[in-house]
Amino acid sequence: MSANQKWLITITKFKGALESLHRTAFVRLLSEFKPYWKSLFFALIFIALAEGIRLYLVWLTQDLLKPMIYEGFKEQRCDPIIESLKRALSSLVSSPRYAQLASICIAVIVFAFLRALFTFAHTFMTNRVCQKVVVNLRHKLYSHMQRLSPAFYEAHGTGRLLSHLTNDLNVLQVISAIGIQDIITTPLQMLGAFLLMLRLSWQLTLIVMFIVPITAWLIYITGRRIKVVTGRIQAALAEMMRTLTEALSSMQLVQVFNAEREALERFREKNMTVYREMLRSLRLKSALTPLVEFIALCGVAVGLLIGGYEVVSGRITPESLVPFMIYFHLLASGFRNLSRINIVREEVSAASERVYSVLDIPPQVMDAPDSIELEDVSGHIKFEGVTFVYPNGKVVLGNVSFEIKPGESVALVGPSGAGKTTIARLLLRLYEPVSGRILIDGHDIRQIKLSSLRRFIGFVPQEVLLLDGTVFENIAFGEPNATEEDVLQAAKLANAHEFICSLPEGYKTVIGERGARLSMGQRQRIAIARAIIRDPKILILDEATSNLDSESEAEVQRALESIRNGRTMLIIAHRLTSIRGVDRILVLVNGAIVEEGSHEELIEKGGLYQKLHQLQVVGINRGDASAQVG
Repeated sequence: MSANQKWLITITKFKGALESLHRTAFVRLLSEFKPYWKSLFFALIFIALAEGIRLYLVWLTQDLLKPMIYEGFKEQRCDPIIESLKRALSSLVSSPRYAQLASICIAVIVFAFLRALFTFAHTFMTNRVCQKVVVNLRHKLYSHMQRLSPAFYEAHGTGRLLSHLTNDLNVLQVISAIGIQDIITTPLQMLGAFLLMLRLSWQLTLIVMFIVPITAWLIYITGRRIKVVTGRIQAALAEMMRTLTEALSSMQLVQVFNAEREALERFREKNMTVYREMLRSLRLKSALTPLVEFIALCGVAVGLLIGGYEVVSGRITPESLVPFMIYFHLLASGFRNLSRINIVREEVSAASERVYSVLDIPPQVMDAPDSIELEDVSGHIKFEGVTFVYPNGKVVLGNVSFEIKPGESVALVGPSGAGKTTIARLLLRLYEPVSGRILIDGHDIRQIKLSSLRRFIGFVPQEVLLLDGTVFENIAFGEPNATEEDVLQAAKLANAHEFICSLPEGYKTVIGERGARLSMGQRQRIAIARAIIRDPKILILDEATSNLDSESEAEVQRALESIRNGRTMLIIAHRLTSIRGVDRILVLVNGAIVEEGSHEELIEKGGLYQKLHQLQVVGINRGDASAQVG
């Protein structure tokens, strides 16, 4: 291998290492601070001034000690600032010794005040920047989650996602707790102390610096272990959050089945896992700081021993030994702070890896670069050879084709798992088909902007999700510019106005989490009003009456009849009684359309639909009003 080839390989490896470093979560987190570089620059200046004053005040101890140490003290040349103050005080204080002491005391008070101002400035500025970064990151994470497909939420529990938004980002806020200024202050303090130690006695400095490699090794080893433990802590917290969220959301079920003990035991196991991982981290943190401090104090003891010998030997003056040992203490304290900073860095690194692992998941459904904005639609829907397969390989839809004309109402029926809801989700572009096309007014929906596509589609799901707010807020959800008249009109069309007015505070009534204070039929009509307030040209009803009793179903059916005119409607139904008035029915089995036609036509064919209808009619005749297709 030639020298050029070796050089090229070396450069390639170095470039790869730099790229790998750039991709690390901690470096990516630091990049979040870029927009605030001006604030950090001024904070750095204030930090440098504050630390410079701190080191200067230690330097003044030499001039403070001289009149105390030497008998027959005579006026000697001091620090320029102290010299100026002494001249100013000479007319007031006759003794040079007292004049020097008074000058130093005045200088200490003035510089201490300035240091307090600079410390306040850099502390506030850096912590404000940290808070902004965490707020922005939380916003970015939530915004990114909004663009992820339902498949992502099916694979990740709600508890785990809440853990990312709370626990992981709370760890990142530790940057604010310790103050990012510590990351800057400590190296400046250590560098300044080391340089001043060299100026006082370079020989003594080199002798006492033997603690540096030992301390650095301890910090490095402990930091690596803490990062691993922190990752386990965050994972355990996510599992505990998932278990807790699941239990709280199904508390009624737990109580009905007397499963409180089992649920509590599951939570106890997760809680104890978090406790054990926390203890591991605590042991490491608790051991590192005192160990580093012990090594540093050993260095101080050695410094005092050797420094005292140097003073006795006359190679260093007594007044120089005191500031030297103070600087050495500052240097040793810096190592202690570095160990704390390294612990925080590893914790933050572990948490940021979890946050960026979510941010790095690409949205499966995105706007195409050349996507278009629709001004209006007539509601013409066409599926052309659409196939959809789950990630596990299960085929849900296989080469499905059908057409819905503008203003036509079409029902999808069939056994559970036939692919009915998948068709609705594909039309809303919550999922993307593996092959085939879905057209609206002749436009492939992949070429339509998502916001534009969904603006013309109203959706009423089987499981109604309502906000813990007022009736008005729930109906106006998704239409921020809705007026009171718009909300009232939508409620009337949904046959909901009458029952809303009977509520304690009418449209201002707070309905509770998920609409807990309303009946199922009332929730469904609120959902219909919410879907039609934007006057969508296409309306999708996903088993909107499957969980309702006969009376509530009749109310919802009247609401649907009042909004049907002129809209293209796709109705997914289990109850065949709810689709008698539709123009056409598609029967799905195992992801394929096996029958198509009106209710009368399908009854005459004597196929699957006729059998399903007969089964439900028999069930109803027997008094089972809830008999369903699948």
